[in-house]
Amino acid sequence: MKKKIFVVLLIFIFVILVFCCYKFFIPGNNKIVKDVNELDEYILNIKNYNLEAKITVNSNKNTNTYFLKESIQNGKQIQEIFGDNGEGIVLEYVEGNLTIKNTELKLSRIFDDYKNLLNNPIDFNSFIDDYKNDAKKEIKEKDNFYIISIKSKDLKNKYTTNKTLYFNRDENKFKRVEIKDINNNLRIIIEYSSFKLL
Repeated sequence: MKKKIFVVLLIFIFVILVFCCYKFFIPGNNKIVKDVNELDEYILNIKNYNLEAKITVNSNKNTNTYFLKESIQNGKQIQEIFGDNGEGIVLEYVEGNLTIKNTELKLSRIFDDYKNLLNNPIDFNSFIDDYKNDAKKEIKEKDNFYIISIKSKDLKNKYTTNKTLYFNRDENKFKRVEIKDINNNLRIIIEYSSFKLL
């Protein structure tokens, strides 16, 4: 009986240690951003990550909600976009080849020598590119957030001209991105439920 209690106690202690020390076991997720300069360095050094988010798209007539899973690791980029019913599309970009899969119809299509798969407004990597290329970016502190405002380098798309990233200082993580059109109307809201550096 004492052995069982001892084993259960050891398992319990192990589980608590894993949950308490989780962020220290995952590389990259233990960086504490203390000021604007560290935030700049943090964003510029993001290379590999996994994220999950809820996306709200406001068109002229209606509002739609989607769910996003995005991963960039060692040159392989995957973006999964799903509706409420779980059906959606998967975009995979590996070594210049793009594969688009429709999960509902079980169809896929491969494109060779395709550039800039994830150069779209919902891709976090495109935010990083715009951040690097915008010499007039603004970073403000408000409440518990660093608020980063940038202009998109793709000025042909008038619906995604302005991007604003909210970084929660207390939680030390990205919370959301708001994308506005050329007239400053809110078009897309991306709310991150999970963001892990790899």
